[in-house]
Amino acid sequence: MRHGPVSRDAAIGLGEEKVLGNYRTYVAKLRGARRVLFAPGAPSFAKLQQGPAGDCHFFSGAGWIARYRPEVITKAIAVLPDGRYQVTFPDGDSAVVSPPTDAELAVNDSASTLQDGLWMPVLEKATGVIMARRGGRSAAIPDPTVAIDVPGGPKPVVERFTGRRAGTHHLGERAHRGKVRAALTRMHERRLMAEVLILHRPPARSIPWDHVYAVLDFDPGAGVVVLWNPWGTDFHPQGASGPQNGYDRVHGVFRIPFDQFVDFFTFLAIEES
Repeated sequence: MRHGPVSRDAAIGLGEEKVLGNYRTYVAKLRGARRVLFAPGAPSFAKLQQGPAGDCHFFSGAGWIARYRPEVITKAIAVLPDGRYQVTFPDGDSAVVSPPTDAELAVNDSASTLQDGLWMPVLEKATGVIMARRGGRSAAIPDPTVAIDVPGGPKPVVERFTGRRAGTHHLGERAHRGKVRAALTRMHERRLMAEVLILHRPPARSIPWDHVYAVLDFDPGAGVVVLWNPWGTDFHPQGASGPQNGYDRVHGVFRIPFDQFVDFFTFLAIEES
């Protein structure tokens, strides 16, 4: 379709309020960004909030690692003499990337995440490069920070961050509850990395679907799974925490009974020791 000429004044005026609102948001975000690799000297789980980028599969895994094995992240990123970054994950995946631009920072990451330094945007950019190399939908996207937005499952992320094979378990109707419980108990005892995917809307409030969560822990005695939604938000229900009112959540962390976890979620991946 061909359009007639558009004057500069008319172009600037298109959606002016929305454009200006976005501009102000991005400027404020960039002003608060810490332009060092690790602002406090190491990754901080408490600062992490997934931004607009649709990379929950990767972000939730990075959050788990930042919480329990931050040294994995500090060792993964090396600053090269020319200012670029060499990122090498524990599974051997590696990429060299330029420093994230202001546009990449503003569009892809939350203000809270950027206050922790540039390590997450660097990891995201390197992961986009790695994903594009392997073909598929990511290969058709020239910008690596957008290439990471292609939906992904938990298994490759667990294996990338740990360098170990990830065991997998179907949940929902296909679940073998005894095996899932045993796997979660082993995860708890050995502090193994785990992620879980939910593909369908559950019969519960405050659980976003088509989304990947980090599995932070499991209490075998109480039969409760501790999850982290990488959005990093708070929620306090009006009434008891549970499916009807929603689960009480602080910085994205919430507790869910084992049976509800199995019923609502779709696919679990756990690092093998």
